[in-house]
Amino acid sequence: MHACKLLQEQGKSFICLEARSRVGGRVYSQKLANGNHIELGAQWLAESGQTRFASLVKEYKYKPLVNFQDGLTVFLRDNQKQLLEDGVFPFSSLGELDAYRVGRRIQQLTKKIGSTKPWHFPSLDQLSIYDWIQKTSQHEESAEYWLNIIESALCVDPKLLSALECFQSMSTVGGVEKLEGADRYYFAEGIQSIFERIANSLGNKLVLNSPVISIEHSENQVIVQTNQSQYQCRKLILALPPQLIGKMFINPALPENYSSALSTLQTGKVVKMIGIYQKPWWREDNLSGTIISPDSDIDFVIDSSHPNSPAGILVALVGGTRAESINPLNTIAKQELFESFVKTAFGRSEKIEEFYSHDWISDPYSLGAYRSSRGIGEWVKSQNIFSRSFGSIHFAGTETASSWRGYIEGALQSAERAVKRVMKDI
Repeated sequence: MHACKLLQEQGKSFICLEARSRVGGRVYSQKLANGNHIELGAQWLAESGQTRFASLVKEYKYKPLVNFQDGLTVFLRDNQKQLLEDGVFPFSSLGELDAYRVGRRIQQLTKKIGSTKPWHFPSLDQLSIYDWIQKTSQHEESAEYWLNIIESALCVDPKLLSALECFQSMSTVGGVEKLEGADRYYFAEGIQSIFERIANSLGNKLVLNSPVISIEHSENQVIVQTNQSQYQCRKLILALPPQLIGKMFINPALPENYSSALSTLQTGKVVKMIGIYQKPWWREDNLSGTIISPDSDIDFVIDSSHPNSPAGILVALVGGTRAESINPLNTIAKQELFESFVKTAFGRSEKIEEFYSHDWISDPYSLGAYRSSRGIGEWVKSQNIFSRSFGSIHFAGTETASSWRGYIEGALQSAERAVKRVMKDI
């Protein structure tokens, strides 16, 4: 949608083909009875650094809300509960010292890799981030801490992710410190409604329910076949998760190293569950609503209640290997798991009024959660393959971004890059 907005502002002729019956992609808002929204997909604006996303919400006059943080954080490990005043991972003295040391090393490598071409670090591309953490850490608490952060942030089993992919991805957000403030603000209006407003301005330039089946392309012409119609254009922007590109017939075929990168792609594994209560009852017990658990089925819960509503909202996120085990559960089983976890963490529970979860892993137009990652060894083998253009085909999507990859900000940046290349070509 952002690419369409930019093209329309420049007076260009285009057609937007949307596979779904709605716009927004992996941004998916659900309207509640009280008029507020919850986010089944991407949700947060970072505390700083996401200039494009911040500009967009300012343009549409959306008011940012801040996650509720007053009260105690619950930390669960080995079925033992600790209440934390500052919400910081409860280290021993040696564990904290080692976690700081490993964090400094991560930050150094992130800065070094971000300032040059990632494929200049082949040894890091052949080593999983799991093995790197195990070799670099000298204390089990430190290893547990960093592996949990990485798996939650990148939503991939750390054993399947190269150290280079991890550090390069962190470099696009500005390092570890920026990650800590990435989940800062959310919006009662629903983020998807921004893109719906853009869609409404497009009129008949937007065609819903039109998944692309095949693409025939030459230097100055592209023929796109959907399930309904055929379209001809001079340039094409493919703004979609890279794992979907392999589902299309493209002639001439994309380069062999592109196919190789797609075949080893690690798609994001995330389960997001949202429980809505009559009130935020946990606050009565001086609890912030935040739960951190590195070894439970659910690893993170946060209070995302809207201040203008009496309802209480808890959002649970499960990433990586845990998401793969939970995702096959039906909605009833997921709700039971959610309620049991909250009761264990808070010591009691109240009735859930509504429960929501969306299966992004099986969603045919996502086939994964909010980001996908390169397989081990693919940076050296394929270099910047996902952000390159091939003839008349240009690529966008958060996985192709050089800034805030894996976030809404990254998707917006990639759209700007693709439109800029199209404008140069025509």
